[in-house]
Amino acid sequence: MNPSPQTPPAPQNSAAGPIHGLVQAGTVTGGIVIYGAAGPTPPPRQLPPASRAFVNRVTELAELSDALTHAGTAPWCPPAPALVVISGPGGAGKTALAARWAHEISGQFPDGHLYADLRGCSPSPSPAASEIMHRFSRALGATPAQISPDPEDRLALYRTLTSHRSLLIMLDDVASSRQIMPLMPASARSLVVATTRRERLGGLIGQDPHRLTVGPLPETEAIALLERLLGRRVNDERAAAEQLVQDCGGLPHALVAAAAHLSTRERSLTSLAMELAARTRTPERKPVNASRTGTVLDAAYAGLTSQGQRAYRRLAFHPGPRVASMSVQRILDVDAVEALRVTAELRSACLLQQAGGFYTIDTTVQEHARALAEHIDTAQAHAEAIERIVGWLLDAALTADLAAMPDRLRYTDRYQQAHTAGLVFETAADALDWLEETAAEIRAAAALALERGLHPEACAFAEAIRSLALYRRAYPVWDSVTDIALRAAQAMDDPGQLSRSAVARASYLVALRRYTEAADLLGIAVKNARNASDELSEASARQTLGTVYKRLGDDAGTHGRSRHFDEARKEYKAAARIFIAHARDRAVALTWRHAGELDLSARRYGSALEHLHRACDEFTELADTSNIGWTLVRIAETYLRKPSPRLVVAETRLGQAMEIAQAATHRPMQAQILGLLSEVAEARHEYSAAVGYQEQAAALLRELGHPDTVRAEARLRYLRIDPAGSAADPTDV
Repeated sequence: MNPSPQTPPAPQNSAAGPIHGLVQAGTVTGGIVIYGAAGPTPPPRQLPPASRAFVNRVTELAELSDALTHAGTAPWCPPAPALVVISGPGGAGKTALAARWAHEISGQFPDGHLYADLRGCSPSPSPAASEIMHRFSRALGATPAQISPDPEDRLALYRTLTSHRSLLIMLDDVASSRQIMPLMPASARSLVVATTRRERLGGLIGQDPHRLTVGPLPETEAIALLERLLGRRVNDERAAAEQLVQDCGGLPHALVAAAAHLSTRERSLTSLAMELAARTRTPERKPVNASRTGTVLDAAYAGLTSQGQRAYRRLAFHPGPRVASMSVQRILDVDAVEALRVTAELRSACLLQQAGGFYTIDTTVQEHARALAEHIDTAQAHAEAIERIVGWLLDAALTADLAAMPDRLRYTDRYQQAHTAGLVFETAADALDWLEETAAEIRAAAALALERGLHPEACAFAEAIRSLALYRRAYPVWDSVTDIALRAAQAMDDPGQLSRSAVARASYLVALRRYTEAADLLGIAVKNARNASDELSEASARQTLGTVYKRLGDDAGTHGRSRHFDEARKEYKAAARIFIAHARDRAVALTWRHAGELDLSARRYGSALEHLHRACDEFTELADTSNIGWTLVRIAETYLRKPSPRLVVAETRLGQAMEIAQAATHRPMQAQILGLLSEVAEARHEYSAAVGYQEQAAALLRELGHPDTVRAEARLRYLRIDPAGSAADPTDV
């Protein structure tokens, strides 16, 4: 291989090393290189920590362990994963019991422990089972290249990933069997533990679940819990402790909240018991949530500072289970020091829990906070709180998207204020990790924005998740957020926004190969962009429409002759004219590359080379090495496909591309290059070299979990047969 004397510039915005499952999206602008070796994924350990505020439940723990021992032993039970459903009222300690038992038996499930909070009874939207399945699949080692846009394929992948593993899966706060059934693993050596408030969770026919109902603690166990949390004070005020247990209804959650309240204030058990009794019996002091837990939470709330009370009521509207401290800062419009003081105050009252770099809100607590907010605050205060919460999550997501794909063409003006979220990401991979970890909150915030009429914000979320969708293949979130954005745009009198949201939705449909639907939506996008005199939105719609027509032509298999190719060519030319007029150089370069790839599919090799060389020159001016590399690969492929192949030129261009790919540890690009080098060697009748290159390509794709692995291995089998039909000499390989 003879690389050109002009060495391409060093890769920028790259994230190499042990980054699992990242792929280069070849049709994306942005000058980013995100990839890396797919190292072994350690078994996930996601169980929530066992609570220190846990006593006794000996009978329940024994029953659960006995159920596990005898799971599936009945002669009529086929081999299947065990399922345990723990039900009971809010605050009864279902999650604490499930977590304690899960930790006790975790050693029996060495291949991983998965956890998801389904938020079945939360005021905020519940995550879809497809979102949880995506998270579990990624935790079990699935790379983005393995994640299919087709829901049935994703289900098949999840079953494959779980079929040979012994897994413990905890599903917390389930509202219906529809949240359980898709997540059942395929291995009979696995266990699923679900908690629910539903007295009888139906729809589990065929699963033979073991059902356990959890109620209040007996008085002796409730007193033991208070002793563990408060020490000798309980014996000193035994009568008050017994009254406190009665006022709390024996519910562990209420008792823990009461103990937290007493621990942070210099007051006796007697005074708290008297206050709770007064709140229960005096009409003007009845709690807004009249449950036993609500009575205690009323007392905890009353003990907060005014700023703490304000934060508590505003967090009632927070979407998703996790809260960042910077979100609290934005919600209250205070500095970082005050935000940390308020979160510490809420934590000490057991109204927030620390979970890594985030805080979590218990469903029961959030219900109480929502009731208080509706009782105390005005509708305007609710709207302001929601706007601040949604605004911070949007700005944070936009910040991460900018870090992941810094040079992508963007349309929403909201990016200009994204820095106010206060987040900084050192690498593109860090930004993508944050987006993936926060996907549930982002999706819930977009839904909340649509519900509350924050339509511009709902639309902007579709742009904010673009990098997450492309690089991590987060199809469930991509589906939800682009659908929300389109509905929000349809509610606005803004044809330009409708055009942009239609393009975002169409991009998702293209990934699903639903080309006809995408083409119809893109036609609407072009029309609305013209009505709005929004030329850049029109260009984006036309560029995407060109890709749709190219895919339709490729699928038609007409050997390069297709009306779809003609339509695609027209759309690419129209998009390029607009991008040139607006000096959007990277978008112009990408459009030329698309046009070159179209001509390659249409077997118009001269035109393909013209467009591809033009694109390569533009990318070189922009120092966009990732796209330089991909364009060189396409140039080499064109020289190889010509009726009179120019093998030396093709090999030279592949050498240039390989320098870029190796410098950036870009393994997907390396695999494509090696596959084309194998074709070059085969065209020269150098069969041993062809096999060697193809072996390396197949090995790389296999390591990445890439869907092209099957095709690469099929070609390798073909190459191992010599022209005469006898097996190739393995010593030559």
